[in-house]
Amino acid sequence: MLVDELDITIAELLSESAQITNKEIADRTGSTEVTIANRIRDMEEKNILRVVMQRDLRALGFDLVVLLDIYVTRRPPELVAEELAKIEEAASVSVLLSDPDIFVQLNVRDRKHLLQTIETKIAPIKGISHWTANIALEVVKLDLRYGTLGAK
Repeated sequence: MLVDELDITIAELLSESAQITNKEIADRTGSTEVTIANRIRDMEEKNILRVVMQRDLRALGFDLVVLLDIYVTRRPPELVAEELAKIEEAASVSVLLSDPDIFVQLNVRDRKHLLQTIETKIAPIKGISHWTANIALEVVKLDLRYGTLGAK
């Protein structure tokens, strides 16, 4: 078993507040600070848990969320996705089972930044035959508690 009830409780407490101290977690779980520190380190090493800082993109001037459907020809989608993943504005890159071949979420400041990103960073990637862009009017839900920790 990769995790037990204590690990799950630690992860839940950290997801509620990443600023919670090991002492507070220990007090709430009836464990010691050393045990909590060891459990967190062990889960991080096994890519089960990662405590991260989250930026407020809107406060930093990134007002547009753009969802791109990428269609690929004459090249494996996985290789195209690897190149797309290197783009700073790409928040997520997913290879899909059907059309489109790749789904990309971009965070950009404005329409000019979107155009610049597409023209200078996406269009030059070999294998992209065409793409469609959808601009999100409003993000109703964005749950960042879960992710692919072992991702490259």
